[in-house]
Amino acid sequence: VFSTADEIATILGRTRPVLAFASSAHVEKIDAARPRLPSLRQIVCFDGATGAPEPAPFADAERVNLGELYSAGSALLVGGSVLVGAAAVTPVDIASTIFISSTLGVYLTHRGIMTCVDGSLEMLGREEVAERRWLTVVPFHHSWPTTNGMLAPLAAYGSNTIHATSKLDEVLLTLGERRIDY
Repeated sequence: VFSTADEIATILGRTRPVLAFASSAHVEKIDAARPRLPSLRQIVCFDGATGAPEPAPFADAERVNLGELYSAGSALLVGGSVLVGAAAVTPVDIASTIFISSTLGVYLTHRGIMTCVDGSLEMLGREEVAERRWLTVVPFHHSWPTTNGMLAPLAAYGSNTIHATSKLDEVLLTLGERRIDY
């Protein structure tokens, strides 16, 4: 069930995010809430067009597509470019809030998320994760799809398809088209 624009505004207002990751189904709702979200600088969209200006690295963009962001980051890494210094965050800072209702949120720290990612890579094997074609379905309602479905494949330079619907016929189509095996 997708949240309403008012629920999204309430949730984001409580968490004061600087960056929001969202499916295209939520981007317009988040944009509508921007006047009440002074800390929000960018929205990273998992799917669909974002209207983000070209070219990368999107420093001034209010919306960025995750695929475009990933491609730009990969190109910059290959070229040895460093665009910004280290971020002023600590391992115990809140990295994500996953709301399972409009009033109940679970806070995940940077350390907690990376502990899960590192544990997954150790358990599954970094090479195995990198060789698989992953499917991650949004929205994320708990930490498993965030840490293991999205971040572990990214950390291992694996292939990951972010899918913005759980409709079975569309998921099955994507599984076949992308030859998803995990």
